[in-house]
Amino acid sequence: MYNLYCRLCTVALHNPQAIALTQSTGPKTRSISFRELLGRVDAYARKLALLGLGLGTRAMIAINPSIEFYIALLALLKVGGIAVFIDPTFGIQRVKRYLARSHTAYLIASSRNKIYASLLGLLSGCKVISGPSGSLQSVANDIDFAAVAEDHPALITFTSGTSGESKCLVRTHGFLHRQSRAINHSLDRNAIDREFSTLPVFALNNLDNGNSTVIGTTTMSAAHAIRLISSTKSHSLLMAPAQLESIIEHLSQTGSVLPFVSRVCVGGGPVYPHLPQSAARVFPNAIFEIVYGSSEAEPISHLRLVNAQDRELYQKKALEGNGLDVGTICNTLPMEVVIARPEKLSSLMDERQFFSATHGVTVGEILVRGDHVLASEKMIRVAGRDPEPDHLQGFHRTGDAGMIDVQGHLHYLGRIDRPSSTKEVYAGQIEAICVASTPGARKAACIPQANKVVLELDPRTSSKTIASSGIFGGHAYNILTTGKLPCDARHRSKIIYERL
Repeated sequence: MYNLYCRLCTVALHNPQAIALTQSTGPKTRSISFRELLGRVDAYARKLALLGLGLGTRAMIAINPSIEFYIALLALLKVGGIAVFIDPTFGIQRVKRYLARSHTAYLIASSRNKIYASLLGLLSGCKVISGPSGSLQSVANDIDFAAVAEDHPALITFTSGTSGESKCLVRTHGFLHRQSRAINHSLDRNAIDREFSTLPVFALNNLDNGNSTVIGTTTMSAAHAIRLISSTKSHSLLMAPAQLESIIEHLSQTGSVLPFVSRVCVGGGPVYPHLPQSAARVFPNAIFEIVYGSSEAEPISHLRLVNAQDRELYQKKALEGNGLDVGTICNTLPMEVVIARPEKLSSLMDERQFFSATHGVTVGEILVRGDHVLASEKMIRVAGRDPEPDHLQGFHRTGDAGMIDVQGHLHYLGRIDRPSSTKEVYAGQIEAICVASTPGARKAACIPQANKVVLELDPRTSSKTIASSGIFGGHAYNILTTGKLPCDARHRSKIIYERL
C-alpha cells in the first residue's frame, strides 16, 4: 500500500526546518518549512475528512500556483481523494463537461477564484469548498492517511496538448512515484538547492527530494520573476522558453546579470539556438539544459549545453536541417524510444519492420514506452482518434516527428501531421533553419499549404533586413514577419497554426 503523502512525512521527519516552498506576496516573499507544511496539510486534511471527502472522492483544485495549492493537493491525497485539473482557458462550458465526465463532486477554490468556482458549481452541481487560507494553522496529525494501492488514481488532468485533441490523463500514486524517480535519475535533481520553477511536476519532485521550490507562475511578469529570483538567490531556474526569453530580454535591457544562477533548464516548447546563446550573457555561470517530454512522458530526453562550443554545435545542427537537438534519451530507468515510419503505423506484421532506432536513418513519429510513461490505454479519450491498434498498445504516441543522429541524440523535427510541401522534411525543420539563420527571430511558423513561413521578430529588429523568400527542401517559400505569433495560453511556446 502507498500514498504520496507519506513522502512528505519522511522528508519532514529528516529535514523539518528546511524551506519547502517560497512564493511572492506582492513586494515580499513568504516561505514554509517542511515541518510547517506537513502540519498545515494535516490540518486541511482533517477539514476535508469532516466535509465527507475520502477514498476515491474527486475534487477539482481551482487554486493558482501557491503554497496553498500544494497544501490542498497533498491534503486531498492524504484522505485518498483524486485531484482533478482542468485548464480554465477551456471556457466554463467545456470545463463543466469535463467535470461531468470525470465524475467530479467537489471544487476546492481559493478566495481569489471563489466567484468562478461558485458559478461553475451552480452549473455542474459540484459542491464548492474553500481552499486552505494563509491563516490555516499547523496541527498534530490526528487522522490516518488513506493507504491506497499503487494503481489508485492520484491526479486526473485534462489537457488539449499540442494537437488540440482533448485527453484525460489518469496518473496513479505509483506512476507519480516512478516519474519522480525517473526525473531524479535522468536530470540529477539531487543537487538542487533552491529552484525557481513554473512547472508543478518539478515542484512535486522537489518536495519528494526535500529540495526547496520558489513558486513561479506563467503569468508572472519578467520584472516580478527577476525580483523573486534575486531575493531568494535561486540557483536553478526551470520554465518554458517564452518566459525565459522575456526574463533574458528584461535583464539585457537593464544591463543586469545574475551570476548566482548555476542552472537554467527549459521545457514545454521548442528551444531555438538564440535562447541558450542569450542566456549565457545574463547567466554567465549557468549550464543551459533542455528537457524534452510531455504530460504523458516526463522526461524523454535531456541535453546539456555547458560552453560556447556546445551552443555553436546546437545552432549548426539546426541550420543543417536537423531540427532541434533534444539530447540523449533518458534511459537510466527502463524506457524505450523508437521512431515509427508514418506509412507503417496502420499495419504491422513484425515490429522489427516498423520500429527503428538506427542512427540517422529513420525519420518518423517518436513513440515511447516505459515504467514512467502513460501509455495510450491508460488515457481516457475525450475526442479524437479511435483506440490504438494492438501493435501500438503500451506506447505513448508523442505526435512529434523525430530522428536519432549518429551520436545517439534525439532530434525534434516538428509535428508529425505537419510535413512540408516536399513531404521529405517536416515544418519544424524549416522553422528551426529560419530562426537559427535570422538575427532577431524568436520563433517561426511554416505553413506549407500557403507556401509561406511567418517569423516572429524581436520588436527591436527591422523586418527590412529579412529576406522575402527562401528555398527549403527544394521548395520556395515566402517569408513574412510579425510581432507575435498565436501560441498556447499555458506556456506561450507552442504555436496555434489554426489561427494563422
